[in-house]
This record gives sequence, structure tokens and C-alpha cells, in this order.
Amino acid sequence: MFKFMMRFPICGCLLVLSCLTTSDDCSAQPPKLKIAETIWGFDGRVVVGQFNPFSVLIDNLSDETIEGQVTLRSIQGMVRESGGTLSEPLYLAPNSRRWVQFYPYVSQISADWRLSVRAGGSNILTASFDPPRGVFGLQLDDADSRRVSAVILDRTGMATQQPISVKHMPAEIFPPFSTATSGLSVLFLDHVPDWETPRQQALLAWLKRGGRLCLLLDSNGQTLSFSGVLSPLNEPFTVFRTGFGTVNRLDMQRGQLSDEIVRPFVQLPGGQDEDNPAAEFGNSIAQQNLMVFNPSANDDETFASMRKLTQPEHAWWAIFLLSLVYVGLIFPGCWILSRKKTLHFMVTYGAIAGVSVLFSLIFLMIGRRGYGESTVMNSLTIARSEDSTHWNAMQWLNLFVVSGDNYQVTSENQQALMASGDADDRGVAAVKSGNHAMFETRIPPFSSQSVVSARRLTQPDWALVLEDIEITSGVLTKLELTTGSTFPDHPDCQYLILHGQRLSTAVFRKEDLKLRLGSALQTLADYCSIRAEPEYSFGFFGQQQQYSSDSDSQIDRFYRYSIHPLIHRSLLDDGIVQPSQFVLPADRIRLFVYTPATEEILPSLNVDSLKQGRTLFIRDILLDPDSAGTATVQ
Repeated sequence: MFKFMMRFPICGCLLVLSCLTTSDDCSAQPPKLKIAETIWGFDGRVVVGQFNPFSVLIDNLSDETIEGQVTLRSIQGMVRESGGTLSEPLYLAPNSRRWVQFYPYVSQISADWRLSVRAGGSNILTASFDPPRGVFGLQLDDADSRRVSAVILDRTGMATQQPISVKHMPAEIFPPFSTATSGLSVLFLDHVPDWETPRQQALLAWLKRGGRLCLLLDSNGQTLSFSGVLSPLNEPFTVFRTGFGTVNRLDMQRGQLSDEIVRPFVQLPGGQDEDNPAAEFGNSIAQQNLMVFNPSANDDETFASMRKLTQPEHAWWAIFLLSLVYVGLIFPGCWILSRKKTLHFMVTYGAIAGVSVLFSLIFLMIGRRGYGESTVMNSLTIARSEDSTHWNAMQWLNLFVVSGDNYQVTSENQQALMASGDADDRGVAAVKSGNHAMFETRIPPFSSQSVVSARRLTQPDWALVLEDIEITSGVLTKLELTTGSTFPDHPDCQYLILHGQRLSTAVFRKEDLKLRLGSALQTLADYCSIRAEPEYSFGFFGQQQQYSSDSDSQIDRFYRYSIHPLIHRSLLDDGIVQPSQFVLPADRIRLFVYTPATEEILPSLNVDSLKQGRTLFIRDILLDPDSAGTATVQ
């Protein structure tokens, strides 16, 4: 055999390769794990600019117990990982399967995603996923692009997929965090889920925040009866409110849900419905300039503006003068020195080297970033009211640091979800979601890290009481609210009232704790189209207005005018992308309170830092439909 291989080397190589291939085939092991099913969001689509659940059903095909870690990463350009690493523990008994759920922030739908399972010191499964579909799509001829996210919950082990008029979701993967439910608009339910308390609380919090729940008859044709946390759903009325949400009782079973019945609940508000008055409303400037189909398209501009707030102010005059001196010492200084015949030629070389080293140190001292700078956390927050004390907050943070180190942004008992605010971030960030949430990454000295988070905040009760309200010919003409002592009051506070499509100012008097309607401003679409100076542009906001004075600082200008894009951004929770298409329902008035951020609003950081920012509180005042001119404050 050896002589044959030496005589015919090519044949020998082929024989060796054949043996190796055969050996590999013989030794190849069947895969231990398999991905049985994946679900993006709730109905297979995601809301761009929100945290969306991503559920993966992993099947253990082996007779071994598998214990390890599952990670999810965003992939840009086919190969580059970005945005940090989400991780969840995994424990699978032999021949069993389990759902693993992540809560990635989807800033764009063009990115691929990669999932890996690591156990026993090696990767035992790697899978790639195509970009998910968005709820707000550009394909206007696609029926899904005209429907909000809606699902019906299925019992565990349910084999049939009835009805076909609405998407299905296993009840066991409904998120246990209310912060992960922002992408859901409508939920159909025909049974009482066997849930633990956090999942029940998440459903109720989603409903109170403005969700729409449709209760069907169970499989026996009986009305659903809830207990414990979900007992508020037992109201006997056909339609009733729970917080700011609506519960509809449908006298039918799931098999009777036809397209005609489902369509009114899932049609995208303000979009393709020709009978919707919002579709006919329009300001020409707003309609031309607010064609934003990506709800988070302006986040990058917001973070870029935040980073500008911490740019150092170099002593350029000193650097310029020192540069002239340096050039003069090299030439003609060192050239004149080389002309002296009494000096050794090495003196000239030594002088050049010495001047270079000296001025390098001087430039290092003068040009370094360190003119009294400190670690700073800038923030913008949108806090939507759930009830009198709980708020669902979407927050954008930019952390500027002066020393390179590992930094941890943490949040305890706030159902926090975190992600990198930069889709192209190549840093290695570890992200953990939940009641012990953490975003950890290494930040180089004198640089910034952007973080986006969703958290459920607890704040003191504002104790709002409606004293008087008048609506004349569909126009809000009078409003007076009494507040408690904890109502935000600061010289930089801004108060706005939205009724229908019209914004008005409000005036707060601390002396008598009264909030009263002020002067009329403009339509919501016009207000959202305003931006500040060019260096603080917000993406696609096309109408430019100059309001700042020379005495305003960069920070003051940025925070003062950030209210415009924040109000625009807040409409995403209402299922609206373009402000010109939004009409506040006639059963409510919306209060906007824009105020400096307090310590309680911001997450914790593992180092001391200066924290500054603004919070846009959004709270609806529901009107009593039985008596005009009165309202209930939730």
C-alpha cells in the first residue's frame, strides 16, 4: 500500500482524503438540539422602535440533560455582530422541549439575527434568522400592513388553529413583563390562562395602558370567570373600561370569529380606512414632511445630539500658537543650530528629538480631553400613565465617561428591558432583562455609550381632580384641574393639553395647586414638525423654526425643543406613525407634562455621575360619556 502511494502520489492523496471523509461520516453525531418554532413579536411581526418578544422553541433530541446558555445577537452586513448580546439560561431534560424568550430592541428591520446555544464549553447549536416583518410596512397592498398587532391565545397543546381570521400565540409565551407588551394592540381570549402572578399583572398593565381585550365564550359556551389579579375583568357589561383600555365581550366562541367580526378591532387607526376622519385631516407642511414609516428613524439623530452636549472645548488658540512655535524651533531653529561648526552634528539630531518629545508632552497636556469634564448621563424619557402611580417609560440614555472602564447600567424591580442605542455599536455589551436588569459594557476614556431602555416606574400620586371643563362645538374652551403637592413644578416645566387634534398650553399655579387651560397653540401635526436649530435636527422633521437666543446654552436648547420629537415619538404607542393621521378619541383629553428628570426616573450606574435630562409624562383624562362636561381622572 505504501509503495502504491509513493508511486502514484495523486491517487494516494485521494485515498487519504476518502478515508478521512469516511471517518468523519462514521464519527458524525446527530444534532442534539433543534429549533422547532420561532415567533417574532406577537403575530409574527415587530413594531420598529419598541422592545419586541422573540420566542424560540428548542427541542432536545438527545437522551442527555442539556444545561447551558442561549444568546441572541443582531448581525449587520452578514458578518458583523452589533448592539450587544442578549442571554438566557437553558435547561432541557432528555427528549424535552422548551420556549426561550428574548426581548430585543428592534431599531431597524434590515438586520439579521443569530442565536447560539452553548453548553459544556462549546456551541452545540447556531442558527440565523432573516429580518422580521414590521407592523408599519410600506407594502400598502399587503393586508397585514393595514392591521395592528392582534392575536388569540391558545391553550398549551392545542392542535387546531381555529379561527384563521386572527394570528395565534401560545398562552405560555405571553411576556411576564408589561414593558414587553407595547407591540400588542388587540388580544382575543377564550379561556382563563393558567399563569403565574407576574404574567397576569403584565396582561392587566397592558390593558390599563390602552390595550383592547376581546373576551369570548369558552369551549363549553360559558362566560369566562377570572380570579385574583385578573378579577377586574369580571364586569358584566358588554363593553367596559379597565384603566385606559377597553374590554369587549363577544357572545361567541373562537370558531365563530370571522373576518367581518375581527376587522373592526384590528384595522390600523388613521391609516387605510376611508371613513376615518383622521385620514382626511392634513396640514400641507406636516403631510409633506412627516412621511416617517420607521418610528425610530429619529433616534439616531437624538443620540447624536446628546453626544454633542458632552463635546470638550479645546484651547484651540493655545494649540495654534504652540504649533507655530514648534515649527519655528524645527526650522529654522534646528537648521541654524546645525550651521554652527563648533557643535557636533549629533547635537542637532538630539535637539530635533528633544523638541519633538517636549512638544508631544505639551500637546498631550493641552490637547487632551480633561477641562473639568466628568462622567455625565443625559436622558430623554417618555412615561405613559398606566394608573395613578405606575408609568410605562421608554428612555434614551447617553453616558459620557472620562476614564476607560467597565460600566453597568442597572435597574431593580422595574421589569426593565435594555439594549444598545446604536444599531452599529460594535462594542461587546452584555444585556440582561427583567427585574434585575443590567447593561454592561466597556467604554473607552472620553467617549460615549448610548442605551435605550423600557421600564415600569412607580411615582407619587398626582391626586388630580377635575374641577371644571367646557367643550363648545367640539373645541375645548375651559379646563381646570386640582393637583396634589407631588405634581411636577419647576421653572423649566411645560404643560400641554391635547383635545382631538388641537394642542393648547396649560398654566400651573402652585399657590392654589390649580392647572388651567391656557392659550391655543396649533395642531398636533404642526407642533410635531417643529425642530430647533440645525445642529439639533431630528431626522425627518422638516419644518425649521428658530426660537433660541444667544443666552441659551447648548443643553438648554436641546432639552427645551426635544419635546416636539418626543410627542411625535409617543404616538407610536397609539399605533400611529404620522401625526397628521392621529385624532385623540372623543372620550378623553391628554395631558403632557414635560419636566426635568428626577433621580428616581433614571437607572443606576456603578460610578458617580452627573445625571440630567427631561421626562415627558403623558396622562389621559377620560370623559364621562353619560354627562357632558364631566370627566374621571385615572
